[in-house]
Amino acid sequence: MGYNQIKSYVGWIIIIGHLLLAVIAFVRLRAYLTVDEIVGVLGVMAPITLAYVASVVRHWMGTPFDRSPGKRVNKNFAGVVLLFPTVLIAGVGAFFFLYGGDVFANAAQLQRWVTGVEAVLGGLVGFIVADLFPTQKSEAGE
Repeated sequence: MGYNQIKSYVGWIIIIGHLLLAVIAFVRLRAYLTVDEIVGVLGVMAPITLAYVASVVRHWMGTPFDRSPGKRVNKNFAGVVLLFPTVLIAGVGAFFFLYGGDVFANAAQLQRWVTGVEAVLGGLVGFIVADLFPTQKSEAGE
């Protein structure tokens, strides 16, 4: 697998994954929570989601389009950078599906769990995003 392919996959996993989480939250949690409580849960995800989306989109907009797969990457690297965001986003989705059972008692508890997973996602995926989607230096040298 090529480096450019990995960048594309990870970018889409992060963007589509978080958009799907918002849809899942409204569809699944609406039977249990008010809209304000759902927005509160999603609000926990917003800073990390926006940071990653901004980083990915800024990189896509600031670099020329390249259809080539790019240099080959180690299978371990490919596995890790694809697995971490996928598993963590799926974990938050699982929280939304588990709500209403014996696992979560209220919106505040769900919010704490989502905060914890998003913090882990922020730390682990932060390294991945920094490597795959580096910020561009301005022409002024800043």
